[in-house]
Amino acid sequence: MSKLDGYLGHFTVDWNLQNPIDPEMCTRCGACVEVCPEGAIDDAFQIDFNKCKSHRDCITACAGIGAINFDRVDRQRSSEFDLIMDLRADPRMRMSQTPQGYFAPGKDPLEQALVANQLLGLVGEFEKPKYFAYNEKVCAHGRNGKVGCNACIDVCSTGAISSLFKNGQGTVEVNPNLCMGCGACSTVCPSGAMRYNYPSVSHQGKEIKTLANVFIAESAKAKQSSMPALLLHTLKAGAQLLDSLGRSAHLRPKQFEGLPSFVLPYGIEHIASTGLDLWLGALSYGFGEVILLLTGDEDPAYRAALETQIDLGNAILVAYGFDARLSLVQLESAGDLQPASIVMGKLRQRGALPAICSPASFGLGNQKRETIEMVLEYLQKQAKTALPAGGVALSKSSFLGGLNMNKDACTLCMSCVGSCPEGALLDNLDEPKLSFIEKQCVQCGICVQTCPEQALSLAPRLQTVEERKQKVELNETKPFHCISCGKVFGTAKMVDLMLVKLGAHGAFAGAALDRLKMCSDCRVVDMVKKEL
Repeated sequence: MSKLDGYLGHFTVDWNLQNPIDPEMCTRCGACVEVCPEGAIDDAFQIDFNKCKSHRDCITACAGIGAINFDRVDRQRSSEFDLIMDLRADPRMRMSQTPQGYFAPGKDPLEQALVANQLLGLVGEFEKPKYFAYNEKVCAHGRNGKVGCNACIDVCSTGAISSLFKNGQGTVEVNPNLCMGCGACSTVCPSGAMRYNYPSVSHQGKEIKTLANVFIAESAKAKQSSMPALLLHTLKAGAQLLDSLGRSAHLRPKQFEGLPSFVLPYGIEHIASTGLDLWLGALSYGFGEVILLLTGDEDPAYRAALETQIDLGNAILVAYGFDARLSLVQLESAGDLQPASIVMGKLRQRGALPAICSPASFGLGNQKRETIEMVLEYLQKQAKTALPAGGVALSKSSFLGGLNMNKDACTLCMSCVGSCPEGALLDNLDEPKLSFIEKQCVQCGICVQTCPEQALSLAPRLQTVEERKQKVELNETKPFHCISCGKVFGTAKMVDLMLVKLGAHGAFAGAALDRLKMCSDCRVVDMVKKEL
């Protein structure tokens, strides 16, 4: 087999036909098996070349069909299938979440029989939810032929997301049939163009807010001051693990620890589907901490993405003077109770953490950037320490940050303005001036790649909400007026650079050098006059 891809109802398989018997032409009549003197043809109608002595009696028996050819030249075959059962020891599809309709039971005959029985029941129509919502208008994947953010493509373990460029504008394309609903694409998306919708963040935010309010109210009635801890877990695998842990703790309390009373489990479709908007929102609702439980069967790319986002979230909390309140619990294998029991024992021994701020009343929205800005503004008002001038530096993975400008190198060509997918860079119609709004920047880096003078660099950082909202001037220069008609056609720095680079060219020798100081119309008029 040279190729296998696709999804339920539309798998495509390419292979090289090595056996002389063509399975597409063979009618399974068994005539070749009966006449073969060496018994080289088995019940699967495959010829064992170690037994075959080239009598070719099988060809004679199959003359009416012509399915057997030992001298076949065209061996490439391709076909489509609704379902695939891969019986090889090394399956073709190795992603952590294989497409629906693909089964790889391995060598175990019992597993193979169970899968074969399951395949018999897969008949009819199947509904598949659409887990995501995509807004290409704010996608920072690419502009002007330059690739910026690749986060969703890199993290997708099923190969459902691909790059799509049209007329220089880059977006991503999601195959909903391959998407298995992990939601990691929405977690790492810096602009919120990819949004998880099963369920939405606004729906989850309402439920989490209700959990926090009920817990806090009941604690007040019991005259306790403990704050809840939010334990996020994959709905099916996490619930099974926690149920098993609870039963084990009840039956063998000396060996296993169950959930502490202040830890509230919250099941989600997939652990990779939530991000900083939900985590920081939960802390603003009064949760003392947010813990992500990984049960051991997640794709390594998901773990890495969650670790990166948690590190970024904790760096933001520390910048405001709070303690790090986001953590990740990783189990080495699914169903391993002992590590989970150890973690719960440590939590019980440590006790509940106080809330970092008074509970917020706002609701979380489906627009990721707006939600995070709202949460950050709330946390900033209750911060223990003020952010220093210039902000606090964050890691390179941050989607918050600004730009550093080399004013000496910048010619204000405005290429960066045309390439920015988020409208963070702005020009001025009246004068050569480049402005920047940090709140809009998602640190995709397209402007850095587009700049012909390499005058820009990213500056991941956390500034105050007020500073990020302001429009600041990155660079400005004097306009250059045509020496013939006086019309503005560029900047003084741009014309100076042109004179340096083209001044030595033969076409601009002598008096012709002045043409570089003219607008395009006057340049043509001057050339015609000189020829006359």
